[in-house]
Amino acid sequence: MVVMHDLATLAALVVYTAKNDMTSPDQRNPRTGWQTDVLLCAIEAWVARGEKDPGAYAKLCRMILAGVSALPEVAAFVMLGVLNGERRLPADLDRDAAIARMIEQLGQMISELPEGTRKQRCRTLLDYQIGVWCNERGRFDVAADAQHRSATTAARMGDRAGEAISRFLEVYYLLKADLVRGASGQSMDGIVSSMGSLFLALKETLRGHTLEVLWAQGNGPAHIIEILTWLNRTDAAWDTWVTSCLQAALKIGDAWAPIAELVRALQANAVNTPQAEAMLRNVVEADTDSGRKATALLVLMRRAIRAGQLDEAKVYVLAMPEIGTQHIRAVALRELAAATEEK
Repeated sequence: MVVMHDLATLAALVVYTAKNDMTSPDQRNPRTGWQTDVLLCAIEAWVARGEKDPGAYAKLCRMILAGVSALPEVAAFVMLGVLNGERRLPADLDRDAAIARMIEQLGQMISELPEGTRKQRCRTLLDYQIGVWCNERGRFDVAADAQHRSATTAARMGDRAGEAISRFLEVYYLLKADLVRGASGQSMDGIVSSMGSLFLALKETLRGHTLEVLWAQGNGPAHIIEILTWLNRTDAAWDTWVTSCLQAALKIGDAWAPIAELVRALQANAVNTPQAEAMLRNVVEADTDSGRKATALLVLMRRAIRAGQLDEAKVYVLAMPEIGTQHIRAVALRELAAATEEK
């Protein structure tokens, strides 16, 4: 937990840096060059992810805002930090409404900035955050559109890493939308193939990049494992995906531990170890992420169906969170209906 005096010190450091910062994002790598950006991103990695305290990060950014109001580019960038922290907190109607207002305000703020790489950096980050937030709320088509815009802006800037990540997420979100609409079987082959190609491009683009561990070794393989699980498919590279995720977890640390626990549980289920069911139940009970929880429940439902325990399978479906997991619930309901008809 980050204490208040730490936040005050960090806020003062960022404000001081911003007021004396004449730098801008590098045309060849927009994630570098702007000193205020680099500093705040490092703080976000520690506070929001390392300390798992996105609320503290949102509070910190609000403290910084009070000191940079005369610097519109910095104010917009710091407001994006508030959005980043707030959208990670548990969802409720009031927070969703506040985030929607913040997104509208940010769009206006960024549109009024002078042209240049600072404005472009803010624009691509806003679309990225919109995409992630809409995905978490189950608005998958809107999320995909936002990532498409983010990728387009990143490409225009020369941000190859940002473009590769957003292109990958765009198709990942479209796949979720297709699952909600009822796509299955061969109709999913094209988009699954596209995901594989985009991941290879992502991996190559991030080779040697600071985001390589998080995305090329961690998030990317984790999303592939999720997709294979939702579609109930096997893949010759399954063990490679699993190994990559678990190695990334060791490098990233505690912030990635819940993802590693799900991957271990899915691997245990794939090889049918005696501990698989207990490991999946542990994910359901301990993980606060709705997507990971619902994925574990989907696998538990399938195990119950195979055992002829349809009533228990229904319990697993009913236990799935409703927001952000519409794609998993749709898969589960279709499979449960098919199993019920066969009985």
